[in-house]
Amino acid sequence: MLLTGPVDIQSCGEDTMYKMPCYEAKYFHNNYWEEISDIELMDGLYKIYNRITPAIKEMIQGKEVQTADAVYRLKWKGGDNISTDGSTG
Repeated sequence: MLLTGPVDIQSCGEDTMYKMPCYEAKYFHNNYWEEISDIELMDGLYKIYNRITPAIKEMIQGKEVQTADAVYRLKWKGGDNISTDGSTG
């Protein structure tokens, strides 16, 4: 198969075979969560943290990270994989 255009491997669609990480932000001027790109996440965290790796590690552990203008979190979307506790999704 020949790909002729850009492929979005970071898509957070529900129809993927594997779970994919998706970053979300809730900006304080909005009252809802919205999906953001990896670059938007890095830019938002870099403004506050000198090293963003510890902040991302906290997000992987299920915590939300707060900055002056937003709260960030990581969500897993897609896939029909069975987790280690036997549940699906």
